[in-house]
Amino acid sequence: MQRKHIATVFTCILLLFSMLALAHEEENDDKVLEAKKTALELTAQKHLTKLDATLSVAEKQNLNTVDLLITKENFKEAIDGINAANTKEELKAAQDQLAKIAQDFRKQAKAAAVDVYKSEVNAEIELQLEKGKNATQQYSDRAAEARRTAILRLFDHHVE
Repeated sequence: MQRKHIATVFTCILLLFSMLALAHEEENDDKVLEAKKTALELTAQKHLTKLDATLSVAEKQNLNTVDLLITKENFKEAIDGINAANTKEELKAAQDQLAKIAQDFRKQAKAAAVDVYKSEVNAEIELQLEKGKNATQQYSDRAAEARRTAILRLFDHHVE
């Protein structure tokens, strides 16, 4: 009879440790998701700078920018969707949406003949990236901090 009690207590302890491990995994998943969200947001902000530079050159050359402006606004709205993602699948869907919008922008820019002014676009991109360096540095810092936290939590969990 005493062996059954010891076995039951031992099973309860194992169950408790399993539950604690699952709780740590969920916490780590949240940290990893946050790191991925900030990294995607950083990439999207840099790409938005490129869209702005392309639009700037197109406007200087008096090209039709109506479709490009609409697509850029769609891209901004999709960036806002990154923070709304609560799962890896939702984040992947936001990433796919951003990629599709960026591809649409490229097609529209080519149709508007912006690619003829490629050297001007590249120079404007460099200028815009330099101007926005402080803003993107903030996103870079947040992304690095989120990755560092996720790695430390994962390491702590592994050691436990």
